[in-house]
Amino acid sequence: METSLTHLAAERPTVPAGEAGHPPVAAAQAADDATVQRLTAAAVKFEGFFVAQMLKQMRQATAAMADSGSAINDRVNDSTLALAEQTVADGLAGQRAFGIADVLVRQMLPQSGAAVNAAGTRKLS
Repeated sequence: METSLTHLAAERPTVPAGEAGHPPVAAAQAADDATVQRLTAAAVKFEGFFVAQMLKQMRQATAAMADSGSAINDRVNDSTLALAEQTVADGLAGQRAFGIADVLVRQMLPQSGAAVNAAGTRKLS
């Protein structure tokens, strides 16, 4: 028996959200929730990476403008400052301080920004 994605997609019934007599499938909802959670976690990690790179560039620019005897130009402090930058970036990303993760999730899942009413039509929020 050969199964392909197009064959499986053709067999899957499409049911408008909230239509009477057709309750939403719990397994599909759980899969969607898991997908949203994974996407959100990835977006938060990306925001953390982005903010860490921004902080790193700021530190490098500050070091370039500082005196040669300055503490920021001391190689001993590099690993400690890099760790501190990553920790601060992860904390900011966890709070979604810059909103990058929210924008990414909104772009990847455009339906998440709209509410579905009982009739199954989308209502923009």
